[in-house]
Amino acid sequence: MIVDLNVWGDISADREPRPWASLLMTTKRVTLAGFGKKVREWNDRALLGTWRERWAQFANGTLARNGFPAALDHGSNFDRGIDLEPRIKVGQAAMRRARAGEVMERIVENEGIKRRNCERRSVTPPGPVGVDAVRTDARSGDPSSASHNLHSPAVSA
Repeated sequence: MIVDLNVWGDISADREPRPWASLLMTTKRVTLAGFGKKVREWNDRALLGTWRERWAQFANGTLARNGFPAALDHGSNFDRGIDLEPRIKVGQAAMRRARAGEVMERIVENEGIKRRNCERRSVTPPGPVGVDAVRTDARSGDPSSASHNLHSPAVSA
């Protein structure tokens, strides 16, 4: 199995770090010869729950051993009673096309999701969203940090 781990974060309104992570995993067995057949057993929701719980235990142990008071909760937003709409993956190709000036539906949809989530939490979106965020990050003026606004959490703490 191959796992694509992405870690990012921002700073909350009270100046506390807010790290986030996502994992994308293949559903195909990987061998020395390359990708094999799909492993259907990996689609089991109970197994996914087990993996998420084990990851939280590992990460929380590592955080505690290194003096960090933060802890991960492996439950989904739904399981934790958090009424937020999940955002969709934008992808590198859409990001490149948006930087070139093309309006990308995924980015527009994520902008709508971000705004709806902010309305649910009664907060103002943290900085620019959508295509404007891809071109230049208004807070820093740095185009290289623009993806922060597309991948950062939809609400401030």
